[in-house]
Amino acid sequence: GMSEALISAEQNGKWGYIDGEGRVVLPFQYKWASDFAEGRAVVVVPSGTYALIDKTGREILPAMYELMEWDAAHGVAKVSYEGVFGLVDRNGTEIVPLQYDWMGDTDNSLILVRNEAGRYTLLYDTAYRQAAWVAYLLTREDVRKHGVKRRNAFRSDPEVVARGWPTAVDRDYAGSGFDRGHLLPSADRDDSRAENDATFYLSNVSPQYPKLNRNQWRLLEEQVRRWADRYDSVYVVTGGELEPGLRRIRGGTGIPRHYFKALLTRVGERWHAIAFRLPNVASPEGRWTDYSLSVDRLEELTGIDFFPALPDSIERLVE
Repeated sequence: GMSEALISAEQNGKWGYIDGEGRVVLPFQYKWASDFAEGRAVVVVPSGTYALIDKTGREILPAMYELMEWDAAHGVAKVSYEGVFGLVDRNGTEIVPLQYDWMGDTDNSLILVRNEAGRYTLLYDTAYRQAAWVAYLLTREDVRKHGVKRRNAFRSDPEVVARGWPTAVDRDYAGSGFDRGHLLPSADRDDSRAENDATFYLSNVSPQYPKLNRNQWRLLEEQVRRWADRYDSVYVVTGGELEPGLRRIRGGTGIPRHYFKALLTRVGERWHAIAFRLPNVASPEGRWTDYSLSVDRLEELTGIDFFPALPDSIERLVE
């Protein structure tokens, strides 16, 4: 209806919002105002900083940011404060902490990609050419069904290529000394050829030291499958920590210093959560069990809100 049809308008050098009849809905008080998209608009207040508002004029994101772009299609605002960038969702929750030193061009940004065939969602980091995280549901059925053998057909993610974003290519890894480490493991998606092939997209791959990838990281992946088999469903968010200043392999793919998994499962009436954070080093020490931590602590270390769909009360109980 007319509700999205709040129109940004200028009067005497100030911006505000009118409806389709020309009535003033939000007063002319801004230096600049964007149109609404998906119920959100970007405004610049008189002091020159940016805010994100809803249709009542309430500031979802306070007027403190130097730059802001609202990406309605993905439901995220790209924001900058004191010279660093991050991503915030439509409710003002930080999805990616303000720590990246990029401007929001496509060579250096973060984009949500949903892979239907592989049944996963990832946040693609175009600067480091890999997922900042991959989120998926692992079920007992996933673990028990084995429809196909892996083909090891690593390739660039067609979605990333189609949109013209920077991508890794398979030869970047040749001679690098690093394994092509899966984030979402191949064995978690082996019911069909299509879903297994989707795990070999290089957006779901990261440079892991062989002794990590083939030993404790693999053992942790196997344990996650055992838990899914036992508890029926485990929600998994996994990735490498993409912080500023990482070393890179040829082609620009960043080499994370740590990899993490955040896990959530329901046992009876209660939610249980645990996280793991393993160092990406040539000769890892100890066992994967030595690297467990609370999801709360992992959130502090990474700046990621792992299970935002959970009400906070459940989240606190869980963590």
